[in-house]
Amino acid sequence: SADGGKVIDIAYGKMDDAQLVAGLIEKGDKRELVYVTLKQEVDLFGGEGELAVEERVNLTREFADKFEGNITKLLVSNQADTILVATDTGAVLSFRKQGGKISFSQKFKPFEDGEKIASMNYVFGNNTLIFTNDAGRTLGYTLYKPSKELPLLFGLTKTNFTDLKAGAGFYASSQINKSFLTGQDNNISLRYATTQKDNWTSTLDYKVKYAIISKKYDRILLADDKNKLHVLELNDPHPEASWQTYFTQIWYEGEKGPAHKWESTGGTEEAEKKLSMMPLIFGTLKSTFYAMLFAVPIALMAAIYTAEFLPPKLKVYIKPLMEVMASLPSVIIGFLAALWLAPLIEHTFPAILMVVSVVPLSA
Repeated sequence: SADGGKVIDIAYGKMDDAQLVAGLIEKGDKRELVYVTLKQEVDLFGGEGELAVEERVNLTREFADKFEGNITKLLVSNQADTILVATDTGAVLSFRKQGGKISFSQKFKPFEDGEKIASMNYVFGNNTLIFTNDAGRTLGYTLYKPSKELPLLFGLTKTNFTDLKAGAGFYASSQINKSFLTGQDNNISLRYATTQKDNWTSTLDYKVKYAIISKKYDRILLADDKNKLHVLELNDPHPEASWQTYFTQIWYEGEKGPAHKWESTGGTEEAEKKLSMMPLIFGTLKSTFYAMLFAVPIALMAAIYTAEFLPPKLKVYIKPLMEVMASLPSVIIGFLAALWLAPLIEHTFPAILMVVSVVPLSA
């Protein structure tokens, strides 16, 4: 490094033309956190120019009052806007880019009593962090907005993960969904962060040293402690689907708290799939109730009038017509009403509603 120390860890993030590199520098028994922003000009023909250093800042010196103990782990978001560090006192410090400059954002301790952090990793999208301690306790912290006035902060949202037997020895995140692979030694578990569900667990015949999930989410590559590569087929087409997803409240990324939410599509590929059936069920029941509230009285009064009071000459034509309409699917009637009837009564409908109340009152 430029300061003469030894670089023991490095993290990198890139988003469009923004590039951020953070390095952990060891000097004797102390460690310092330095970040560098990079700039690369691109000409009109798509050629890339020389990569130049735009800014270099030593965060441990600039925010000396925020750090406690030595830094043990380092992460940079893919959006090149967040730096996260964990210390040997069990604390996590978050630095976010605001107004083009990195500033201190948040400090928290994932585990009670300042237990040491064995692993700290991002889930796809870089909005959720997965922590484990030495005992194997697994927790998830997600970016959320406590109020309109406060910025996005990390909060404890995932507490129901199955504990590991020890701190995570390896970790791999999916590149297309919220699944991640973790474990230690020969114990391995494929999990889905949103639902906190174990989609697959196994005990292998070898100890895993490194792991990676293929970009298409169809292979798992494992390297054991003897430097042998193992390739496993992965068949998990819908990891987000479960009874919990359909019928229970889930604390989604960016939300204030757990909720039933349905979104057929997300704003980006990194957005969580929201598949709760409860809004659909209650929406259907609510629309049915209001439709029946108007339809039942009108239908009953029309049936009584047709059967008891309508002149016989008209009854011969009206009654068969009503019976034919009763046999038609309501969807077809609604379709015709929306396309044909609605434009005809668009400007007169308020007057028709007023007649129901105004005429009796005026009489």
